[in-house]
Amino acid sequence: MDQRPYFVNTTKDKIAVSEQRWPTQPSHMREKVLLVEGVRYGVYPYSAEAWYMLGRMLPGFDVPHPLLARYEWSGPYTPMMHQRRVAVFLAGRRRAYNLSDIGTGKTLGALWPADWMMKEKMIKRVLILSPTSTVRSVWASEIFTHFPHWRYDVMQGVSHASVKKNLAHWKGMHCIIANHELARAQNRVWFLNEWQLQPDLVIIDEGSMFRNPDTDKWRGLRGILAEVPYAWILTGTPTPNSPLDAWGVAAVMGTHNGVRRMAFRDKVEMRVSEYDWVPRKGADQHVKAILSPSIRFSKEDCLDLPPLTYETRTVAMTKAQMDAYKELEHTAVLEAQNGLTATAVNEAVKAQKLLQIACGVLYADAEEVGGDKVEIEIEPTHKLAELKAIAEEVDGPLIVFAPFTSVVKYLHKHFPNSRLFYGDIGVNERAMIVKEFQEGKIKMLLANPRTMSHGLTLTRSSCIVFYSPVYSNDVYTQACGRIYRAGQQLPCSIIHLASSEIEEYIYDKLKRRQKVQGTILKALIGTSHTSSC
Repeated sequence: MDQRPYFVNTTKDKIAVSEQRWPTQPSHMREKVLLVEGVRYGVYPYSAEAWYMLGRMLPGFDVPHPLLARYEWSGPYTPMMHQRRVAVFLAGRRRAYNLSDIGTGKTLGALWPADWMMKEKMIKRVLILSPTSTVRSVWASEIFTHFPHWRYDVMQGVSHASVKKNLAHWKGMHCIIANHELARAQNRVWFLNEWQLQPDLVIIDEGSMFRNPDTDKWRGLRGILAEVPYAWILTGTPTPNSPLDAWGVAAVMGTHNGVRRMAFRDKVEMRVSEYDWVPRKGADQHVKAILSPSIRFSKEDCLDLPPLTYETRTVAMTKAQMDAYKELEHTAVLEAQNGLTATAVNEAVKAQKLLQIACGVLYADAEEVGGDKVEIEIEPTHKLAELKAIAEEVDGPLIVFAPFTSVVKYLHKHFPNSRLFYGDIGVNERAMIVKEFQEGKIKMLLANPRTMSHGLTLTRSSCIVFYSPVYSNDVYTQACGRIYRAGQQLPCSIIHLASSEIEEYIYDKLKRRQKVQGTILKALIGTSHTSSC
């Protein structure tokens, strides 16, 4: 007799498994036993839960996931093959990670299985937590386009009083979209206890932003997830700075296997000096163990993208910049000609101020100006000239990232036809800027990378300039991913401008961190839950 599982697909609601392949202790899920031509079959509901259970217990179990058998993919687009596999992987899993590369379609890869689970009556309400920049321009936009049958709304900039006043409105939502700040401890109390808007599924976009267990929003999210049956984290950068980052992400989800943070650090990192730690051999396997179950697809696996090149251009500082740089570096105090001073109270502040000098705009000491931020400008003539030359070289829109809002505004004075994108820009205006950029109406976008590094598609441009580096590898990697993603057809360039030792050091450190993260992510490819397209 054929020993493979026997699949009955007449009403699309049952799985039948022959007696020879039943688990030794038949599951409580088996509804009844059928006798067909002398063979006894256990009959199970054709559900995700039964599918996962039988797949674990029966080697060779090859029944299609019920999502593939019953779901009609909502929306105007046909899912790519890797998105189908991601949807099958997520659907019905109580905890899961999609660690696929930036720009591989993780948003729809999560919304399709959520829609299927709603239709299967497995869940009633979804809470989506995402960076502010993607709340409307990505998540709300995709739901509007692909899931017109959903009732959804954005809970951002909404006061506690207004939510209470319109509680019936919010309780009628299939989906609530909010930024990560909703996870803060006090908001969690309001959301779950007072408003009673408990979700059945939480989707955390860019989940690596919850890697620090000492933050209020980390503790708040852990409290939310403790009461939620389903939770999925999406991030292409789970370990942006070190393997230890994985612990915070896993612990907030509860997949860290009870390992304490310091015990995990001892497994994945080795101390080489008072402040420096380096990854241990085999750290990738420890990360893989706690970020599980996970799935990952790289861009190379799934997308036919043009080449991407990185270039660092060294630009000399002006004499005024160099004098200010040396004075602050050696004395920790800079006295400007206008009578303002800038003081570095510790090494971290000194590094920030040296970066500011290299950019041409330095914050003065707050106490001298009544607590308001006032800038000391030391015009970076050569750096500005290099940026202007790049703008003339590039055929198409240009994105310029600067790590300080003061520098973004300063550059706008020299490029008055550019558009600004930084923290004070409202959510609706951000969405409009992205739309106009993709329509070709904006020739230069000046931005603080922290405000637009996640989730946005800006493939109208094929060139990014870092006017000065950012410290965070997460922010850097995500920022580069704005142009190098699905839909890009032109060869892409990432240009680093460096005019100081501190900038060169940070660029080099980013390169080393990317190498470590690349090693870890490669370990997540080729497992039972990951593969290429």
